[in-house]
Amino acid sequence: MGSGAVMLGFVFSFFLAPLSAEFGWSRSAISMALFLIPASALVMPVVGALIDKHGGFRVVVPSILMLSAGYVLVTFVSGAIWTFYAALALTLVLGIASGPIAYSRAVAGAFSKARGMALALALSGSSISAILLPPAVEWLISNEGWRAGFLFLAAVATIFGLPAAWIGLRGRSVEQPSETKSAPISIVQHLRSRHLPLLMGAVFFTGLPVFGLVSQLRALLDDRGFSTGEAVFTVSLVGGAVLVGRIATGLLIDRIWAPGVAAAIVLLAMIGAVLLTQSDAVFWLTATGVFLIAMAQGAELDLIAFLTARYFGMEAFGRLYSFVYLAFAISLPVGATLFAASFDIVGSYSLALYMSAAGFALAAALFLALGQYPVAQKAET
Repeated sequence: MGSGAVMLGFVFSFFLAPLSAEFGWSRSAISMALFLIPASALVMPVVGALIDKHGGFRVVVPSILMLSAGYVLVTFVSGAIWTFYAALALTLVLGIASGPIAYSRAVAGAFSKARGMALALALSGSSISAILLPPAVEWLISNEGWRAGFLFLAAVATIFGLPAAWIGLRGRSVEQPSETKSAPISIVQHLRSRHLPLLMGAVFFTGLPVFGLVSQLRALLDDRGFSTGEAVFTVSLVGGAVLVGRIATGLLIDRIWAPGVAAAIVLLAMIGAVLLTQSDAVFWLTATGVFLIAMAQGAELDLIAFLTARYFGMEAFGRLYSFVYLAFAISLPVGATLFAASFDIVGSYSLALYMSAAGFALAAALFLALGQYPVAQKAET
């Protein structure tokens, strides 16, 4: 999963300066390209339905190949920014199934009592990508240009994505066990329930500040005067924090009420945002704040899959997961654009960081409002 479309989010900030230097585009204009992620995620319900019907392998493999081809296409953009938008749009739409949905469905359907940890381990591939990709992409862009960065992403998607799909998805049963001991609830009833908008809102207001910071992180570190080594270390630190947040979340939600765990993690992220408002040129405070916020990023995908299964069951997991994932996807470009606009307006990211603290507090409240699990848990698999 770490070699899917999610890769771009980990390294997008490295492309801001070289694209701006070559084409004269502003940071906020380049960051607007991230709105293509939720736009492409609009097809997620269709992808979820196809995965529910045909299984993940038949859907994911073509998507991986098209994602790789799309990254190559991006290297041919011209000075008109619409060509950059168009190439990325095609890449993200065709590569959308390479993300976590099929893998999360397979794991959630195979595990019950230990589901949280199983999801954490399965999703840890993206954490490893977040650790390893930034220094590699930074080196390539510095030495060979931004186009080499996109070609590298294309190679990673193919070389690692195809074996992952073969091992993790091939031969998996399309049918999934039911989470309920009573008659299944229709997807329409789930769509009308209070749990879906609450979960979507909690995921959105968690992702908004997380991805706002991550998308502008390299620029924020440069603006604070940190060295290239410190900047690359901090961006790579995001991957470590994502991994810690993911494993810790998986371990805890198997034992403790998951919305309470989610609320605690986003409140730690709120503390991280406050630290960043007070740490202009203090490297260790900046790194600590980034680490606390990135932990929430690590927890989020685990929570999306776990809470979707616990609150809605497995009968229509792919489709319902896709709605929650859409909220997650929308948060990325909105957060990135708000952070970039904050910089363009006030000349720093301080306003965006204060807004981030408020967003995390709201997300914690929405997680807690989910209430007790409405479906009975099946016996351990």
